[in-house]
Amino acid sequence: METIREGFFEGAGGLKLLYRAWGPPGISRAVLAVVHGHGEHSGRYEDVADALVPRGVAVVAFDLRGHGRSPGQRGHIESWDDYREDVRAFLHTIHAEQPGAPVFLWGYSLGALIALEFALRSPRDLHGLILMGTPIRPAGVARPYLVWLARVFGALIPRFRMNLGLNVSQATRDPAVVEAGRHDPLMHPWASARWGSECLRALAWVQVHASDLRLPVLFLHGEADAVSAVEGVRAYFARLTCPDRELKIYPGASHELHHDLVRDQVLADMGDWMLRHTC
Repeated sequence: METIREGFFEGAGGLKLLYRAWGPPGISRAVLAVVHGHGEHSGRYEDVADALVPRGVAVVAFDLRGHGRSPGQRGHIESWDDYREDVRAFLHTIHAEQPGAPVFLWGYSLGALIALEFALRSPRDLHGLILMGTPIRPAGVARPYLVWLARVFGALIPRFRMNLGLNVSQATRDPAVVEAGRHDPLMHPWASARWGSECLRALAWVQVHASDLRLPVLFLHGEADAVSAVEGVRAYFARLTCPDRELKIYPGASHELHHDLVRDQVLADMGDWMLRHTC
């Protein structure tokens, strides 16, 4: 595998956001554009690249604002529009660097909500959508007092910090991944009240617009996901009307499938699906 580059692109409001790119030598068969989950960063996706780059798939990931090595208060956004425009700028960077390559947008957890909302509004220039651990029905994050704080403080004290109480042990059954997460200085549990209220707004919007999705879409979910209940994804999937849709549920698996004990099968399924859709 070859690391293509690490750099910055300009997101919403001129914020400089870090991205990492891995890819095969020569022309890529496809590009997987990654939107990571809450509290983590793009550096945790190198092992995904290890699995997909040998198949000719480039992997490009960026640090969301307020995450990783990108600037901003940890876990804060002023508006959901910031996420949407950051993804738009990210994809523009990918298309400029790999013109003509089919681009698939993959979102994990928070990233799945970001990717879904973006694809519903701006499907152009995307070959397909992969959504993992989609928080259609959040479990741990949606504790009543956190929802109340987000709704009340989101407008009054938007930068009010909330500890979501999430940790890697809730997301994977792999003890090595849990241990690495505990010692990763770039991971954090923080979110602002405005972030919470904007997530609730985005979640309500994608619920209303489920039938508008037209892109090929692959949903991936762990049956034992304790962060995003699998029943929520099943119900959402049943409301889709796009002809090219697929839902894979992995028995016994947790939230972070690409770092769970089923990772090899999950990454193989992702690669197979993308390459089928490049033909």
